[in-house]
Amino acid sequence: MKQGGGRLRLKAKDRDFLVTFYEKCVEAGLRPSLNNREVEVYSIPLVMMLKQQRWRNFNTTKEKAEFLKGFFDGDGLALLPAYVNKDKDLLETSQRYLSDLGIRTSPIHEFWTGRTLVYIIDIHPDDYGAFKEKIRTSIKRKQCLLKLSEAVLRKPRTGDIGVSGGRPSTSSEEA
Repeated sequence: MKQGGGRLRLKAKDRDFLVTFYEKCVEAGLRPSLNNREVEVYSIPLVMMLKQQRWRNFNTTKEKAEFLKGFFDGDGLALLPAYVNKDKDLLETSQRYLSDLGIRTSPIHEFWTGRTLVYIIDIHPDDYGAFKEKIRTSIKRKQCLLKLSEAVLRKPRTGDIGVSGGRPSTSSEEA
């Protein structure tokens, strides 16, 4: 995401995410432009909010849920579900907001993708329903994957080895 003055340019490979961001800008009364790989919009208040990182200090349940929804739309993995990002502080903030909404997560995991270190937090499987209800992703593909992950969890498991979200559970998760 590039910022200059009041101009914001969001680049993404996920076309559904770009279209959703574009539509939210229009709903907010902005005049964005959209092409195959980016949305460009001019908004000094939006750019200032991002530069000042005001999203780190949201207080209301609605603000936190909307932030988490937008973050999941962009950087969420729907099949687990999980959040993935290179910014560990961003994931710590997200983890705190999820906890405030009553949604449990895994500890933050580190994962190397080639030369890039990324961080991941998984939503606790028992909280998939609450996550789907409170966060409500805008991306249709992710909505379908969340339904699939819930359906898989409902199937009876044999030989449970204590795996949560694809990663071994810790003793605190098992309690």
